[in-house]
Amino acid sequence: MSSRFRFKDAEREQKQTEILVLQSRLNVLRASIQESREKLRSIAEQRSQTETDLNLVVRATKTINEQCETVALLLQKHRLRLTAVRKALSFRTRQLVREVTELFTAELARLIPSCAVDFSIPIGETAESCSQKEQITSQNTDSVVNDRFFKLWENHQALITQDSDTDLAAVSLGLVAHLLCLISTILNQPIRYPFDLSEGYSRSAVIDQITPEFSDTGRVFPLYLLRSSLVPAYRHAIALLHRNLVALRSLMGLSTPRERTTMGNLGNLLQYCLSSD
Repeated sequence: MSSRFRFKDAEREQKQTEILVLQSRLNVLRASIQESREKLRSIAEQRSQTETDLNLVVRATKTINEQCETVALLLQKHRLRLTAVRKALSFRTRQLVREVTELFTAELARLIPSCAVDFSIPIGETAESCSQKEQITSQNTDSVVNDRFFKLWENHQALITQDSDTDLAAVSLGLVAHLLCLISTILNQPIRYPFDLSEGYSRSAVIDQITPEFSDTGRVFPLYLLRSSLVPAYRHAIALLHRNLVALRSLMGLSTPRERTTMGNLGNLLQYCLSSD
């Protein structure tokens, strides 16, 4: 009898132990379920926040797209306006260059008759074709220009006796300097070495503000020759004039393979300004 009770007590203790283990497992499962519920709640909150953010992004994207379309329309409008302004400026530039060229047609024709700018070229003709035509004119006039502008360098004693050639060269150089000033103003392009035209064509001068070797009082070089002792300064003045012409042509996208073809290069520049869009 006692052994039977002992067996039941042992069985009861075993069952109680199993119950405790199951209760412990149940508590662990409950804690795990609670933790999972909290995670699900956090995920749900994150999902809700993500959906809210996504809605905001969608609305912001829509707003940005609308703003981009507005900006594109404004950009197109301003582009058309800018194109119209550029065309108007180009037309006005060609008109001013034409007026300047017409104003000096007589002087250019008297200096070199074959160097007059051709006004019959249509507006739409390209600058390349004008350049090709001008090269033909330049070849015919280069020898004349070189004889008149540069033969004074070869024989310094002849400068005293050949007053007509000296005066003609001075007037011609002054005319070129004046034309370069007008063209640079019309094109809104700077001149590297400024000209002094206060005393007229025949007494024009060029100022070298760049070369460091010259003193502040010796930077003005005349484009005319009164005596042979001024030949070095005269040479430097003509060289500066050529540099101004070459620089102005370069700013307009024109190369200058021969710097001493003064009137040919000037006429080509005028023709380019008249023909380029």
